[in-house]
Amino acid sequence: MCSCNPGFVLGTDGRCHDIDECEDGSHSCEQGCTNTVGSYKCTCDSGFALRDDKLTCRDFDECGDSNDCTQVCENVRGSFKCSCFEGYVLARDNKTCQDVDECQGDVCPLHSTCENTEGSFNCRCDRGYQKQDDGQCVDVDECADGPCAPVIGTCKNTAGSYMCGCVTGYTLLANKVSCEDIDECAEQIDNCGPHATCMNTPGSYTCTCKKGFQASGPNSPCNNVNECERPGICDQICTDTFGSYQCSCR
Repeated sequence: MCSCNPGFVLGTDGRCHDIDECEDGSHSCEQGCTNTVGSYKCTCDSGFALRDDKLTCRDFDECGDSNDCTQVCENVRGSFKCSCFEGYVLARDNKTCQDVDECQGDVCPLHSTCENTEGSFNCRCDRGYQKQDDGQCVDVDECADGPCAPVIGTCKNTAGSYMCGCVTGYTLLANKVSCEDIDECAEQIDNCGPHATCMNTPGSYTCTCKKGFQASGPNSPCNNVNECERPGICDQICTDTFGSYQCSCR
């Protein structure tokens, strides 16, 4: 009686035919099976490698060798997964990491500007504001540093800035910081009137009445003096005139 070698079966025609172990389930492969003449060969799914026993499969660590992840590679059973560091997001190819523009969202406090950086961002306080320990931007009181003219200047703190001014008798120059004395006499804004001489002083002016006139108060208009009210100014008759007087006889 005829017999067949292992991997073959005797057919009704008296000939030996190959057994497809993969199809009839008589193979010992853990995963894939490929039939060969008189035998079979085990194969593994993607992400696995055949062990030395040629039957079972072991997971292949794609992250251990070169991989396509641009940042973080995580090995999973039969495959791998890419991920990104904080501040990055995985692109559509699931491999490449792209920077997240955090400034597109409301991430910075009031009175600050957002600056996107690679993988992160910075909040920069606007001019005139200073960052606190809690990250908030608060107004800087520039007047505390005395930026305006000393003594004759004034300073008013404003939101994010400041404004210089001058005390009475001075005017602010074009640089918006320095003060210059106003010559009230030259600009004819004094209160001396036509019967006095105006003399400019730092921050003010003085009025000196002409002869025959007298002021009612400091830097006030000069009024005519009635000299005839003074005893003994004339021997007989005294007639007051504007700014003077006349003596006459009876």
